[in-house]
Amino acid sequence: MKKLVILAAILMLVPGMALADMGLLNESSLNDVTGQVGITIDQTLKATIGAVEWTDADGYHTTTPATGTLGALELNTITIDDGGDAISMTGLTIDADDASLVIGLPAMTGDISVGNIYLTDGSTAATTSNSLGSLTISDLNMSGSTVTIMPH
Repeated sequence: MKKLVILAAILMLVPGMALADMGLLNESSLNDVTGQVGITIDQTLKATIGAVEWTDADGYHTTTPATGTLGALELNTITIDDGGDAISMTGLTIDADDASLVIGLPAMTGDISVGNIYLTDGSTAATTSNSLGSLTISDLNMSGSTVTIMPH
């Protein structure tokens, strides 16, 4: 009886795949194989950007030819998060069919904020200028949006 129990325990340790018959598939049997195309990706996002600056290269002018100095608009201390926490993005899907690749954007809600907005002359550091204020985009939600990629 002890030998039977030991044999049963050993057989339970052997994976079923090791006992399967492995062989090559021919073309006709491969045609009968079906599968599912696509993947789902879950991720988190928390980002900061030091500054984004747009510079007017030819300066302010009311005359021709242009006179004046460079001007710049700087958006400083940009954050993308969910009230200080990372944005949880669950359910990003990527599916393919015969004609296109479809990317389903995930359910995510978060905020984009700009700490300060500065006008400078393009050479003065923004921190030496007075801030015009800040900007916040709240409750940004991309759920239900898709991007479709296809040949043309």
